[in-house]
Amino acid sequence: MSALNSLGIQVITMGPGAAPTTSPGPSTAPSPFFSAIGRLTGAVDAQTGQPLVFDSNTVTNEELTQSIIGSIKTAPTPQPIAISLNASDPPAGITLAPDPGVVPAVGPGGTATFNVSLTVNSVPFLGAFDASFVDMTTGATLGTVPFTINLPAVDPPPVNPPSTIVAARRVGMSPHPTTLVLTFSTAMNVASVQNVNNYDLRAANGRLDPIALATYDSKTHSVTVRTKFQVNFNRYYTLEIVAQGSKGVKSSVGVALDGMKTGKPGNDYFAKVYHYGITPSLP
Repeated sequence: MSALNSLGIQVITMGPGAAPTTSPGPSTAPSPFFSAIGRLTGAVDAQTGQPLVFDSNTVTNEELTQSIIGSIKTAPTPQPIAISLNASDPPAGITLAPDPGVVPAVGPGGTATFNVSLTVNSVPFLGAFDASFVDMTTGATLGTVPFTINLPAVDPPPVNPPSTIVAARRVGMSPHPTTLVLTFSTAMNVASVQNVNNYDLRAANGRLDPIALATYDSKTHSVTVRTKFQVNFNRYYTLEIVAQGSKGVKSSVGVALDGMKTGKPGNDYFAKVYHYGITPSLP
């Protein structure tokens, strides 16, 4: 259609039993289909507004020729049409929702653009169908676009996902004891978080710096860990938080800590401690 309109070609059609019509579609029958082509290319009678569609069975060649010549002389500028996008026999369980529902006043050479939303009742889903561009006046199908949908099954999220550490920092420095504050993503089991045996802080030479106290704040999901001795501010240390085993750090519903954010519970948390920073890092 765009090529015909760009050349100024008006398409006059004829066929056995064909006649101008505004009957509803979609349809590829001669009368509505030819009528749609006539409207799209501007082949419309100026006086009646009817598309130039003729029945080759009811007129002689001479009469047909004269009718076409007369129609051409009075043919107006191409007329715009309204176009909708409809699903043609979609499989059960899927819905097509075009936006907008109708594109009005599409002139020759114009474009009807739709944003399409597809909704399925469940996954997995596999199906195919066509969507038809329809002339709202005649009901004629102007073209189709195929759709193929293949959606795999999706695993549901875990009911109780494991907790992770979402923030960690060091506060204070000499002469005060070293204090580390770690924030969890969910509420935690108080006994496991306050168990000092679940924390291991070591210097680069392997020396253990004992943890003296661990205090949990249920309002912020944070634990404040204090060392027995002052930790050198300018040296690197490795912090481990134990998640494995029955006494490891766990959430309030008993799910073991996901220390390194692997998506699975029961792996220890490791981090480098230097200055005020605590950076997750596998040993």
